[in-house]
Amino acid sequence: MENRPYEDEISLKELILALLSGWKMIAGFTAIAVLLAALYVFVIATPTYESTIGGLISIPETTSTKYGTYTFPSTNKSDYLSIITGDEVLGKTIKALNLDTTIETLRKQVSVSTEDESSRFTISATAESPEAAQQLVLTISDIFVDEANISIKENAVNFFLRDYYVSQQSIQESLSKLYEQLNRLETDFADLSPVITLQKLITDDPTYAAQVAKDRGVAIEDLTDEMMLEEVVNENYVTVQSNIIDLKKSIQSLEVSYESNQKLYDELLVEEDAINDYYTSGSEEALSEGMLEVAKSRITLNSYATLPETRTSPKRAMTMAIALVLGGMLGVFAALFKSYWNNN
Repeated sequence: MENRPYEDEISLKELILALLSGWKMIAGFTAIAVLLAALYVFVIATPTYESTIGGLISIPETTSTKYGTYTFPSTNKSDYLSIITGDEVLGKTIKALNLDTTIETLRKQVSVSTEDESSRFTISATAESPEAAQQLVLTISDIFVDEANISIKENAVNFFLRDYYVSQQSIQESLSKLYEQLNRLETDFADLSPVITLQKLITDDPTYAAQVAKDRGVAIEDLTDEMMLEEVVNENYVTVQSNIIDLKKSIQSLEVSYESNQKLYDELLVEEDAINDYYTSGSEEALSEGMLEVAKSRITLNSYATLPETRTSPKRAMTMAIALVLGGMLGVFAALFKSYWNNN
């Protein structure tokens, strides 16, 4: 069987000739792509700059306070760093900087990165100028620290308020029961005599009997049937009196505990009012040095934010290079397609 080349087979020479004949088309496509890319990166696209600020976050499992031991709901730093891109922080940032944007748009300008097995984190923010980017990341980071601290503090205040409320209720119930017991014992005690008068034979006390017989000038045997009175301590009286003293001590101890707890409870109510003022009127009293600072020093930021020197987008050189390659590829495809079309 005779071997014949395929009629549709295109040789390398034909490809090169097709490209050479279509060089103007290739150059045209490439020029148009580069021109469009230049128009985009130099005229249409808005330049953006990125500023960053670093920090440290370390949340323990528990912390000791004057109100007791507080257990943090989470030690995962991501649970707290998520506050940065939350509506509360971004909304306050827009208000603070008087930005003409929405929360969703601003959220796209902000990002947070962390290091595995490290307490370090970085907040990044983009804007149309280096100064605006720096101011944006500074404002967001400051508001984040405030919001994180107030959130942690609010949880701690609510926890201890509930704890002290239950404790006070328990103390009140115990006091009520002790006072009932005390009233019953005091009623019983009022009817008791400290001593009991007993009758017994004089001869039961030989010494006393001998003295009486001598005084009367009679024999002891003559006193066999005579009785005498003797006062002895009432054991019931002593027992009830001791129980009353113990009850009063218990009551006094509980009342001291109640007063101490009530003082701490009232302090927590003041903290709660300050937190509510922060949420309603923006008062920063709750952020000042208070009685309960469980989040203090848990989140720290660097003292500076970077002032970007170069833009992050658009990347002019990369965009132009991509446009040059894509334009050339489109031009080559168009030249080959034209040659194929003409030959058929």
